[in-house]
Amino acid sequence: MKNNFPETNKKEVEKKTKKLSRELAETIREFCRSQKDLWQLVPNLALEADGRGGYLSLYSAAYTDGYWILNYCRPNQQYYRLAVDLLNGDIVCIMDEAPLASDEKIIKELLENIDEIDAGKIIAELEKDIQGRESNNTKEVKTWREKERRKLKLGKIYEKRNKKLKIEFSYD
Repeated sequence: MKNNFPETNKKEVEKKTKKLSRELAETIREFCRSQKDLWQLVPNLALEADGRGGYLSLYSAAYTDGYWILNYCRPNQQYYRLAVDLLNGDIVCIMDEAPLASDEKIIKELLENIDEIDAGKIIAELEKDIQGRESNNTKEVKTWREKERRKLKLGKIYEKRNKKLKIEFSYD
């Protein structure tokens, strides 16, 4: 069945759609980058929250590699595609050795999940985990955290990546 729209209208719609997609993706990127100061607090908080009743690769990726994995627990997620670079708030595609994520991936993964890049909400959740239950091995876990903090040269504010991206995940 042939559509009734002239070819010029179709091209104009495609042009507008691409422009709007670029603008939408850039708005999402800007929102994420605008929280840079908050993102830089996440690695230290993730280390502090880890080991309290278990260990999460989500937290480990934050303090070891400097990336906050997006859509970590979303059902049917094909691996982990996007992450926030905790140094600068950029949205990166970790399946491509961390280049900036494409407009298409940002829109597909985050348009209906904008809470995934709300650094304030993530920090509140980490602080809640920190205040929650403590491991049965409190002294041992605290010693482990301090060793990790020294090894990674991790301060309260994340300022420098220790190594190139190499995120390994387990299914916790």
